[in-house]
Amino acid sequence: MDEAGGAVEAAIALAKEQATGSTSAQLFLVAAVEIVEPSPRPAAGDEPVREQRVVTSLADDVPVGDGSATDPLYDQAVAVVRTNQRASISLIQRHLRVGYNRASRLLENMEGSVVGPLMSNGNRELLK
Repeated sequence: MDEAGGAVEAAIALAKEQATGSTSAQLFLVAAVEIVEPSPRPAAGDEPVREQRVVTSLADDVPVGDGSATDPLYDQAVAVVRTNQRASISLIQRHLRVGYNRASRLLENMEGSVVGPLMSNGNRELLK
């Protein structure tokens, strides 16, 4: 028996060992069919990776900044914290539509003037 025939027999045998209708049994049968009649198009997940685009700028509505006190969003972040009476990275992320790192830096830069240090329970005290 040739190599492909042996692989088909093995796939069918494995499918028979699985519970009837199980996903594993179906996968073994699909493998057996693919050995006998390869599909003309690639299986899901085997498509070529799409070409990556280089991001040259952020979205128009989010100004570029580094999270420091001179960041264009710093004052807005302070307003969000004071309005919601809560200081969290996720809160800043959601309201200003920025990433985790930038929101974290914004919050860290508020420490001492707007919010207190991070406490053991994960909260920060709001300073007046």
